[in-house]
Amino acid sequence: MIRPVTLQDLPVIARIHAEGWYNAYGALLPKPILGATTPDSMLEKWQGWFVSDDIYVLVEDDEIVGFYHTCQPRNIQNPPSGFGKLYHLYLSPSSNGKGAGHRLFTHAIDHLKSKGDKGMLLWTLDGNGPAKAFYERNGMSMDGGRLDDPEWLEGQKGVRHNYFRIGLGL
Repeated sequence: MIRPVTLQDLPVIARIHAEGWYNAYGALLPKPILGATTPDSMLEKWQGWFVSDDIYVLVEDDEIVGFYHTCQPRNIQNPPSGFGKLYHLYLSPSSNGKGAGHRLFTHAIDHLKSKGDKGMLLWTLDGNGPAKAFYERNGMSMDGGRLDDPEWLEGQKGVRHNYFRIGLGL
């Protein structure tokens, strides 16, 4: 079941988010950034992001196993008109490869369509082959856009994001 997030879900989301960073970005992020990424540090961020109604969780056997968060594009120069952004999509490591990511991704697309968006954008870290493959399997394509050393790196250098987009058929 996919449902809107509740305040009580935030500690679980923070844990999944931190685990996701270690699993996906362990070799890609500067050690000071990765080392500062804990469930507690993520919980602080999620308490600030919780004002959004665009956060959904996937629940299986009464346990949250993943989540996504959509928003209006930010950190993107000249975003195309009418596109929403997939800001987060993370799974519990035990749910990888079982279709949970595809279910969340499809729900995110349907959610953006219901809001009138005609496309979806996202960033992935350069070198994150599994994410690139997942998004390409699900119809997204890299458009050549790059973002070097984004602000969330807090001055750390050497990280590049790749820009993906998909039309939603509207």
